[in-house]
Amino acid sequence: MMRFRPTALSVLLLTIVGGCVIMDGSRPAPENGLYVNVHGDPIDPFDRRSGRLSALIFITVDCPIANGYAPQLKALFAGFQDAPVDFFLVHVDPSVDPVKARQHASEYGYEGHPILLDPTHSLVAKCEVTVTPEAALFSADGVMRYRGRINNWYGDIGRKRYSPSRHELRDAVLQVLAGEPVKVPRTEAVGCEIEGTFEVDRSPGH
Repeated sequence: MMRFRPTALSVLLLTIVGGCVIMDGSRPAPENGLYVNVHGDPIDPFDRRSGRLSALIFITVDCPIANGYAPQLKALFAGFQDAPVDFFLVHVDPSVDPVKARQHASEYGYEGHPILLDPTHSLVAKCEVTVTPEAALFSADGVMRYRGRINNWYGDIGRKRYSPSRHELRDAVLQVLAGEPVKVPRTEAVGCEIEGTFEVDRSPGH
């Protein structure tokens, strides 16, 4: 189960633009070499041989905020369908097995999209995400370029705009594809707390 976790209204920028908690700046390597998708197949979302960007969006089946983002996420995926970027949905709830994940995909229209299971929170810990939904974007050279909210639809728990006015994840993808530095590499996501995660110091300079 997920529970709400209030987050700050302001966007906190970090001065370090490198990877998650990855000392060498590379993408996090799967502990067993590969992660498992909703069909039980092993898959490596960090295959650097592909030359593609990887965007991981952490979700769970019972977070209303994450589920509410489904139409926007599908539109985001469609907008980049011809671009060299792969979007992966990552289920963080250990109780969600492939069957439940497929049911959730059917309910919210995610069929056909890459979906991974992270029951041990390997990806969660390595990318320091703490809520769902939260995103992490990696460039083709293995460096984490963005982590945070999808957009500013939610200003805080229970406070959302009619429509978002800032699209940080989309903008980060466009900037990396253009070979530009990401203008806003870190934001604070609003959503449901991922139980068992640590408190992340999101102050400038961390």
